[in-house]
Amino acid sequence: MNNYKLFRYSIAMLVGLALLGCAAHKQGRDAADLSGEYLTLWQPSAPAVIYKTRADYSNLVPVIMNAERTRIVSYPDPLDLVSEGKLMRPVRLKHGYLLDNRGINEHVAFLSITYDEYSKLSAPPHLVDMMLKIIDTHPLTVMYRCGLRSDYKNLIYELNVLIDRGLGNCEKVNLTPLSVVQE
Repeated sequence: MNNYKLFRYSIAMLVGLALLGCAAHKQGRDAADLSGEYLTLWQPSAPAVIYKTRADYSNLVPVIMNAERTRIVSYPDPLDLVSEGKLMRPVRLKHGYLLDNRGINEHVAFLSITYDEYSKLSAPPHLVDMMLKIIDTHPLTVMYRCGLRSDYKNLIYELNVLIDRGLGNCEKVNLTPLSVVQE
């Protein structure tokens, strides 16, 4: 009988706590009181990544490969290549640098498909087809991470200033040399 009393007491406590929680009134605004206001939640900004390539791949679609460059681990949906009616090609900066708009990293490779062609597809190509369309698995000659895009008031102008000043405030990304991979 003792277990039964303990069980009843526990249930009564849980019900009481639940009722207290329902009855508690917090001072504040209801969603209806916001009248068009939006709560701003913290959103991470995209990184400011600049790079140079061995050839002009600025109009070709990037994909991300595994570190061994044996398979594609990330690729865009055709809809991801267009924003506000414009193709998301990289932006040309001073001295041959490009500002990434797609989220590439040191494991990038480029397909033989242009942004325009890819953006018109109804779905991404099959991975096997994409692997066959890779034209360069080690296209980068240099890459820098220069903080977050939100750190800049005038992103392109300020990145060009950083380039002119030697990119001292940017983190140079270690790239696997092509010669090491081919051995």
